[in-house]
Amino acid sequence: VPSQPGPLHDDDEFDVVDGELRKEDLVWSEHEFNDGDRENRRVLRKFTKEFKKMAEDIPEGIRNPKLLTAALDLALACVKCYELDKADAIYRRVLGECRRRGMPWDVKCLQDLATLRCKQHRQADAAELLEES
Repeated sequence: VPSQPGPLHDDDEFDVVDGELRKEDLVWSEHEFNDGDRENRRVLRKFTKEFKKMAEDIPEGIRNPKLLTAALDLALACVKCYELDKADAIYRRVLGECRRRGMPWDVKCLQDLATLRCKQHRQADAAELLEES
């Protein structure tokens, strides 16, 4: 599994409002997390560390599509690893930006957040999110 989501654009003057959400950039959440609790936590810590480093290098924060993609990717990796509080915190931080951007950002965020709500045994909340998406 590649360790970091790929660049969404190579131009240093890239407008942070633009940007694509590409499946091939969602690499952390593709990890299977089938290696036992200890190894799964180690891998997730590695992904989290890489995300924090990326965030330090991107002054515009989640308005940057590369960092927003990485945040969505990390949040779903947290869900898969049952780090539900961490995932919840990430989704709370990015939901507004995803809604502002519209499709496909909002759909991806809302559907993954619904998955989180199901794992939290909050099916009514999950249903509302799926209706919104």
